[in-house]
Amino acid sequence: MVYDRVDYLSQVMDSIRASDFPKDGSVPIIISHDGRVPEMMEYVQSIQRREYKTNHDSQMDSDNNDAYKFPIITLVHPFSCYEHPHSFPGNDTSLNVGFEGDSYGNPRSDWATCCKHHFTWMVNTVFNLEHDQLRLQPNVVVDTFFFLEEDYVVSRTIYNSIITGLNVMAETEPFTTNGYFGLAMNTSNSITPASMLPPSNTTFEWAPFPFRTGPMTMNRNVYALLKNHSHEYCTRYDDYNWDWTLYQLMRDQLLPYTVLVPWHTPLVQHIGTIGMHTVHASARDLIKRQNALRGLHQSPNNLQGDLEAFLNLQWFPSNRTRKRGTILSDQLNLPLLSFQKASGGWSHPADHEHCLRIFAEAASK
Repeated sequence: MVYDRVDYLSQVMDSIRASDFPKDGSVPIIISHDGRVPEMMEYVQSIQRREYKTNHDSQMDSDNNDAYKFPIITLVHPFSCYEHPHSFPGNDTSLNVGFEGDSYGNPRSDWATCCKHHFTWMVNTVFNLEHDQLRLQPNVVVDTFFFLEEDYVVSRTIYNSIITGLNVMAETEPFTTNGYFGLAMNTSNSITPASMLPPSNTTFEWAPFPFRTGPMTMNRNVYALLKNHSHEYCTRYDDYNWDWTLYQLMRDQLLPYTVLVPWHTPLVQHIGTIGMHTVHASARDLIKRQNALRGLHQSPNNLQGDLEAFLNLQWFPSNRTRKRGTILSDQLNLPLLSFQKASGGWSHPADHEHCLRIFAEAASK
């Protein structure tokens, strides 16, 4: 999911290029634009042109020939606030006439609803893409997608780590209460009671946690459950955050709430200090953002602090999949999720109806 932060996305793409992500054209990258923001569209098109050249121009030198060798598929959210600034789902002031406000008395705000509308459209779109739209080989079927926003760089072993994690999920899912939601990529995914933590001297790479937020994988089975409970997703919870809405569905036991997270090492690093649709950033946030980018424009070997350590990680999960599964099986029945107060911003009937319409259109395909 991208909006307008080109400086962040360029670092994400550099981290993918430096990782073990397949560069043989077998796995596409889907970039979903929240509107046709000129700078972002131009940057992504430049990646696509470079990808095309590296795959078709034998005269490219060896250094550039290793740059981008994966299909870049672009989607554009047709209901973006960017392209509808003064009409729904943007800032349509008429929608606040007679509207009593959200749970906290706040009027409807396009700032609050934009990202959730984008995610809702995107998740329904990607799971309904045709085989040829994904540019896959004839015998390849895609059942799992990895979702992240434009301000998360990935580890050097992101792809093989995900494959390993998916294998661990498949082996240990029979031991869970109601299955897995997916993989979460960051060890700070949630604040977990000490009683739920595995022993500090453990040797396995993945541990079960309740999902909270952040980059994650989702497979078709979980998407089918989400579609089945689209009415609850769209209307029950007054929360403009798509990920916390998923959390509320999990708390009501409408979705699996267990995820596997990398126990020793995160597979992603958050480099953003301002939200995707933040308009009025505080001076403190702007300073943090400038400080972050100051290091990001250096070469990977010269990055400072946590980002330097992260980008230089070489984490190769072991082959002890069965042993990990046996250890994990004793800890997979996690307690029910705690109550989380909704953030507000999602009470207007227009947003509910639009959300339901997106799911209905996907179901008709």
